[in-house]
Parts: sequence; structure tokens; C-alpha cells
Amino acid sequence: MQSSDSINYQFFTDGIRSQLWVTPGKRVLVACSGGLDSVFLLHLLYQIPELTLGVIHLNHGLRGKKSDEDARFVQKLSESLNLTCFSRKINLHLDPQLPKIGLEATARKLRYEYFNSVRVTEKYDVITTAHTGSDFIETVLLNLLRGTGISGLRGIDAESATHVRPILAYTRPQIEDVALKLGLVYRTDASNADWRFTRNRIREGWLKLLNPLEIQTLLREMLELGRVADDVVKLMEESCKKLEKQQVKAINPGKILLDIPRGTGYFSALWKALFDKAFQHVTGIKTGLSERHYRSLKWLLETGQSGRQIRLPNDCSVIRERSRLCFVKAGLDEWQSTVIQSGEDRTISFFQVKLESVRTPETLFTDKRTQYLPDAAEGWLLRPWESGDRIKLFGHSKFAKVSDILQAAKVAPHLKKWWPVMLHGDEIVWIPGIVPSEFARIKANTSSLVRVEIVLNFESAE
Repeated sequence: MQSSDSINYQFFTDGIRSQLWVTPGKRVLVACSGGLDSVFLLHLLYQIPELTLGVIHLNHGLRGKKSDEDARFVQKLSESLNLTCFSRKINLHLDPQLPKIGLEATARKLRYEYFNSVRVTEKYDVITTAHTGSDFIETVLLNLLRGTGISGLRGIDAESATHVRPILAYTRPQIEDVALKLGLVYRTDASNADWRFTRNRIREGWLKLLNPLEIQTLLREMLELGRVADDVVKLMEESCKKLEKQQVKAINPGKILLDIPRGTGYFSALWKALFDKAFQHVTGIKTGLSERHYRSLKWLLETGQSGRQIRLPNDCSVIRERSRLCFVKAGLDEWQSTVIQSGEDRTISFFQVKLESVRTPETLFTDKRTQYLPDAAEGWLLRPWESGDRIKLFGHSKFAKVSDILQAAKVAPHLKKWWPVMLHGDEIVWIPGIVPSEFARIKANTSSLVRVEIVLNFESAE
């Protein structure tokens, strides 16, 4: 690897020309913040006439007038190069995802959503961003500090079908050296020097202790490690698919149930990958769990106590259910009382309820999901059971606690709190899926019935 003293502008342009994504006529949308790296990349790509360039900038509005000045700078730079510039200003603080995923992640999400929308509507082939080798190093070190599995060692991808990072193999000192010689003008973001941010402490603290050659050596080794980690992760994903077929017992939007056999080494790399997939399914985000979260999962499994739960990031809860783990989005199963009439077919929380008026049949077929009840013009009340609820069981003269019945029925802990009961007036007539009450008895003179069917939307795949 060449030292920064021996490289020049041609070194960079030749390196980019040799990349496989560079083909004649390719339409390239260059993301430009106005900072050193993105301005440098824009000038490099401008030297490759085979490419058709456009420039794109998103003003997050986080730095007030400074952010507006950045946007104007990028617009003027684009005009000086006779390039089309796409620019938009947003109010980041109004995004509903902000409290859940944080400022940096929200900004990234909105930025790439905007970039991709312009790429599609304006018919560009790829988006380029100016991530450097120094960014790669910082990302891997950040992942290690936060606690990462092997996937975190992959760092930053060099390219995908629609996204390319052409200068990922070059360090910031190399770029700064050539930019200084060229006299490039660019914007400086003062927040990059704010030591409250861990990335800045890595950049301005740890990495400043290394000389340029040492940084290049570190990048070379990390890039190779990232390639190896990527191969390992792909192999693990294939193995994880087989494990997933065996262990995933039920899956719904925002919820997944995993069967955990006894004696399994839960925290092998393969099981960690499966837990990552469950977390990603529930939350809809791409990142996996940290080592701290794995330790919490290990505690949950080792306790062996059904009903215990832990909270993970992004409103994900994990509940121990005997030999299973339920990953569920917080609040997913919550619902409120509702009146349902004959003829209705409705989905409520984790179950679907259907009421149908029927004439009295010769045989009343019932199962756990189906119950016949005397018709009621005023409808039926469905509500989550409450502490203190009692039911007069069918064929019995005494009342029983609903809580005891749910316990005996081994209702899944994540559903137990919100399990429905059906009432007529003040009396519970049915605990769906479990048992009817004496008040559900069909008398000989009953001429009009309602057939009630309640089906769980989250039933075991067994």
C-alpha cells in the first residue's frame, strides 16, 4: 500500500476507473454533503467522462443557518460543474421514528429514502457516497465498543446493486493530502469535532495516535477481516435457514415464537444469528443484538421460569414460555372492550371473531374455537379478562376464578394478560378457546342461536 506522500490525483481516478461498477453511460447520483470527502469524490468522478453525473443533497436542518449554507454551497458547486443538483430540506425532529431509533439513525433513514426516491424517479443507475477507509475503521471499532457478533466486523459494504462507495479503500489522511494539493474548497461541520460523540473520540483521539502508514495498515487488515466475516456470515445464514425451519413455531407481523430444545448450546454463533433474525423480524430494523442483549437472553433461558421477560431495543420484548421464547413488539396484543353483533366478522388484536345467526340444529358441534349461544339483539361484549373475574362453569353450580382457568389451560404468558372473555350483561358466558359457562346453556325452547367462532391469529405451527 502506498504512503500518502507517493499518491496523487491520478492514483485515485485510476483506482475508481478499475472498479467493476464503472461502465460507459452509467448514470450516477453523487451524494454530496459539502464536506471534504464528498466534495473530493464529486471532483474525482467528474474526471471520468464515461459517467453521467447528478448531485443530491439532503438538508437535515440540524445546524440552522450552517445547514442552509451547506445546501447553497452544494448547489453552487454543482452549477460550476454544469451538473443537475437535487436538494431538499426536512424537519428531522418531526419524524415519528426519532424517539425510537435516535437522531443519527433517523437522519440516515430519511437520507437514503430521499436518495433512492430520486434515483428511481430520475432513472439513475447507482448512488455513490463518500465513505472512506477511515469511516470503515471507525465503524468496526464502534461496533466492537457497543458489543457485536461477527457480523459487526464486516464494517461497511463497498457496493450493492444500487449503492457504491468508491473511496472506501482510501484513508482520510490520503484524501486530505491530495485535496490540500488541489486546493479544494469544502464545508466544515463543527459537530465532527464534538467529543460527546463516540465516533468523534475514535477519529480525533485514538486514530490521531497512529501515523498515516499505520492507519493504512490497519485499514488493509480490517478490510480483509471484513471480507472473511462476510463469508462466514453468509455461511451462517444458510445454516440459520435450516435451523429456522426446525425452531420457528409461529410467526406473525411483530411477533415470532421460537422452540428451544433442552440441552442446546443456545449461544453458539448459529443461535445468535437466529435470535438476531427474530429481533429484526419484530422491529423491522437491520441491525442485530449486542453481546449485552445476548447475556440478557441467556439469563432468561437459564431461569427456566415461564412468564419472565426482558426488554430489548426498539420496543421489542422477549417472553419465556416454558421451552419457547416469544419475541413480540411491545403493545402489539393490547386491545379494549368492544361490542360485537351477529353477522360481524372482525379481527381484534391477536384473534379473529365471527358471529353468525343460525337456526337450532339437531346437533350442536363445538370445539375450542366454536360456541353456540342464545341470540342477543343487543350484541355481545368482548373484553380482556380482569383480575377478580369469575365464571360459573358449564354443568357446575359454583363459580371459578378466570385467572385459575387460564393458568390451568397454560395460556401463553404473552397472551394471558389480554385473553378475551365474552359477556352477556354482567355474566361471562365463554372464555374463548377454553370453556363455556352455565349461562351459555341452550334450552329446549331456544329458537334462535348465534354461532361464535374465535380463531387465534398466532397459533402454533405444530
